[in-house]
Amino acid sequence: MNNCKAMLPVLFLYPLLGGCGLVLPPMNPVTYADREVEAIVDPQKQIILNESMVFYDSIFKSEGIRFPGGTYTLEAENTHYYYFAAPEKLEYRTFSTDGTTSSIHHYAGGLFYTKSILNWVPGGAYYTVSDRQKVHIWKLGGEFISEKGYTWDTTY
Repeated sequence: MNNCKAMLPVLFLYPLLGGCGLVLPPMNPVTYADREVEAIVDPQKQIILNESMVFYDSIFKSEGIRFPGGTYTLEAENTHYYYFAAPEKLEYRTFSTDGTTSSIHHYAGGLFYTKSILNWVPGGAYYTVSDRQKVHIWKLGGEFISEKGYTWDTTY
């Protein structure tokens, strides 16, 4: 019975801490974060997108990013992430309030993916400045991770 009493606070806090999203607001995916990396080659590590994947910043869709389908090859790493080069340029769009496209940018870069399952930001988009510098431009969360094994997967 004492174990049940100890679990009560956890049961009440779980919905407030993300189970229902009541306290933790949705993550803003748009970012600009410079990262130093080391070049690495490992043909065993790839990410494969079965088809293009598109993500938007919110239900209002003021910004969006498209990851092209295909094989993403490992090109760099740092302490927290692997960096996989996209088979084609990433497409980044901004939208007007009426839903029309106001700008399109194409970035040479790819997908960064966490080395740890306990990472608050498990992945996202980056563009390449150099072999030693990547810039995170989009954060991916649960919506992306939930598709693993269905629309995308790793080879390791």
